[in-house]
Amino acid sequence: MAISPFKLSVPDEELSLLNQKLKLARIPDLPESLADDNGLTGQSIRKLVDFWLNDFDWRKEEAELNKLPQFPTPVDISDDFGPLDVHFVHSKSSKTNSTPLLFFHGWPGNFAEITKGLKRLNDEGFDVVAPSLPGYGFTAYPRKHGFDLSKVAEMGTKLMIKLGYQRFVAQGGDWGSMIVKLVAQDYPDNVMAVHAQLCIPR
Repeated sequence: MAISPFKLSVPDEELSLLNQKLKLARIPDLPESLADDNGLTGQSIRKLVDFWLNDFDWRKEEAELNKLPQFPTPVDISDDFGPLDVHFVHSKSSKTNSTPLLFFHGWPGNFAEITKGLKRLNDEGFDVVAPSLPGYGFTAYPRKHGFDLSKVAEMGTKLMIKLGYQRFVAQGGDWGSMIVKLVAQDYPDNVMAVHAQLCIPR
């Protein structure tokens, strides 16, 4: 089955609703002295709301994100989790004998983390596949309890195989670093190398 391109297109009604909610936001006054113990101050939140209302341009961001080659495809997950609709960026290198790279973002990030390094990775000879984690961005969230990081590793590996990459390298930061370790552990025949940005000692 062919995989069709994906473009972001948030309806104007959704943006209008967001603006209405921001205008109606009730922000409590929290003394600056309590900020360290109780999170953000009211002043900080007001600045953020003001930025979203007056300075942030979603359509500009949407246009930038739509420059990325994005796709959705269903990926079958074991243990009766069924097919999961996975959103991903897939950008190929122009070099022959390119190396497939599975790139996992972390939290609170998203697939757009790949944006800054994508051209350089392609120029260096990497075919980059950067999926959105389940429940992030435009990847569906699992409808059943028990979908752990090993299932995300399975999702990424099966996505790579579906795209024709039987062997690949994997990179991850934050949550992604834990996922790529499981990719290497559970699918050693498919993984040539792993780069993890967050290493947690045992």
